[in-house]
Amino acid sequence: VWAVPFADLDGVVAGDHGGGAVRVGLDGAWSLPPLRHEAQVLQQDLRRWAGRCRPDLVLDLRAAGACDSDGVFAQLDDAGAAESNRAIQAWANVLQQALMPEFGATPFSRKAADAARRTTPQLGAFVREQLGCSALALHTPYALCGETLLMPKQYREVGQRIARAVLTRR
Repeated sequence: VWAVPFADLDGVVAGDHGGGAVRVGLDGAWSLPPLRHEAQVLQQDLRRWAGRCRPDLVLDLRAAGACDSDGVFAQLDDAGAAESNRAIQAWANVLQQALMPEFGATPFSRKAADAARRTTPQLGAFVREQLGCSALALHTPYALCGETLLMPKQYREVGQRIARAVLTRR
């Protein structure tokens, strides 16, 4: 397990939601060479991590749109080969099963073009090509999952369900 709590803590504190001064969000900065310093550091770190183990999944934990209240959903990067796309969908199914019905959105799996906000799935391409594993983004609403008000207790439950699902799949 490898985790980065905040890839751009200064940006989080400033409220720029990943755009930063260069106006390129981290989700669109994964090219080679990367378009942001944070993406470059993350790429180097991910390669180091992959050199020590055999990664199977990279989860990009994101906040959904400010008005989104459907629930947690998975944004899939399905630009790879059919086998890679099946692996990504399998992971999404595992996470959906863990989060439904209390916290999961319907539909749970969304393609990048269908997501609430169009994002560039460059992290998925980087992970697939450089690490040989699956990647998907999980979008969690700020306040509501349907009728469920998300308080710290509920956010902890969502996190525990995700962690249990990932760890027990293997």
